[in-house]
Amino acid sequence: MIRHQYLGLTAIGLALLVSACSGGLQADKRNATSRIETYIASQPAIDPDAASEMRAYRLRNGMTEAELRATWGAPEDVFKVSDDSAEWRFTCAFPHLCRSRPGGRAIKPNAFFIDGKPDRWNP
Repeated sequence: MIRHQYLGLTAIGLALLVSACSGGLQADKRNATSRIETYIASQPAIDPDAASEMRAYRLRNGMTEAELRATWGAPEDVFKVSDDSAEWRFTCAFPHLCRSRPGGRAIKPNAFFIDGKPDRWNP
């Protein structure tokens, strides 16, 4: 009898955890979509292909820093690599996915800039 109660409580706990996480993810996605749409609306001359990529949370060569911020949000950290290059590191929150290294350390998404334009990135 006690085992059945324990299993029931475990199931309820898991259901609450899943609903809480999905609520956070949905809120993150709504915020990201709103941020992107607000930026696109403020840029009437934006290239339609750029707007489409932004709506899919994808970066592309030639984006401006403002477009990258609208697409991925503000970076968690910015590291100046040299006078003309920098690395932006992002959190693991939507739309980013973090991968794990051996030992459990997360590999955070980042973007490398040269002359103010994204040159390469890891989603």
